[in-house]
Amino acid sequence: MKLNQVLMSCSLVIALLATALAVLTEGKGPLGELAIGTVVVGVVATALNVLNLGKDLNKVVNVVRLVAGYAFVVVGVLGIVRNDSHPNEGDAKSNAVVGLGYVSYVLALVCGLGMVGDGMRSVVGVNV
Repeated sequence: MKLNQVLMSCSLVIALLATALAVLTEGKGPLGELAIGTVVVGVVATALNVLNLGKDLNKVVNVVRLVAGYAFVVVGVLGIVRNDSHPNEGDAKSNAVVGLGYVSYVLALVCGLGMVGDGMRSVVGVNV
């Protein structure tokens, strides 16, 4: 499996997890608002990774992929920090929000680092 296929799948899974998180939080509060932003970044990153599957792209699209990777890294770090401060009331919905938050934002951080590494190779020619 190629790196681009892994990054595409990872971006899609993050978008789906963030959608579920946005639904659970009803888009309210810091975690819900960040989940909505994560859905947008995930959809854009998935589309860019789909474009990159079959062919080498021009520099502009590769720079946009690199920026999307950085956005995933930022969203991942912010999500982990905000998830730590999310009040857990002990009920099933609160536990699901906290658990889903950790899974989606750690995955966003890892996928973002992969996209940044691949983007650095594509744009600058540096293997990270």
